[in-house]
Amino acid sequence: MNARKLFLGLFLSVLCVGFTACGDDDDKVTTDYAPATEGTYTGTISKEGAVIVTNAQVTVKRIDVNKVNLTTPSMSIQVLQVGTVAIPEITCEATVGEGGSITGTTNTTVTLPNGPQMIPVTVSGTIANGTAQLNIGAMVVTVIFNGTK
Repeated sequence: MNARKLFLGLFLSVLCVGFTACGDDDDKVTTDYAPATEGTYTGTISKEGAVIVTNAQVTVKRIDVNKVNLTTPSMSIQVLQVGTVAIPEITCEATVGEGGSITGTTNTTVTLPNGPQMIPVTVSGTIANGTAQLNIGAMVVTVIFNGTK
């Protein structure tokens, strides 16, 4: 009888230990793509294939994990007079190569024939391996920036 209780107790102990699970102690690793996109890129801004700004400098500065600020030069596009545009807190995500794809939106003031107006400006594209390819849109006008670090 005692051997049976001892065996049953030992069996239950092994069973409890066997079904005990460890918690997920691993820290979640977040890859920060922002440092690889950071820098000043010099290139051209074009609209529909025609270069409208040469030696344009677009600045990308890391502000947080996978977040950057982007600053464009001032430019004139058709009837739009767009000053320097600062687009805060652009999101960086993984892409091919060393860098990331970026997307962001801000409101900025542009000068139109009837006076200054606040309009949304969006940016999207990729920055990888020292090359920036960005689409920058204001109202119905989209320009393309191609540049290198």
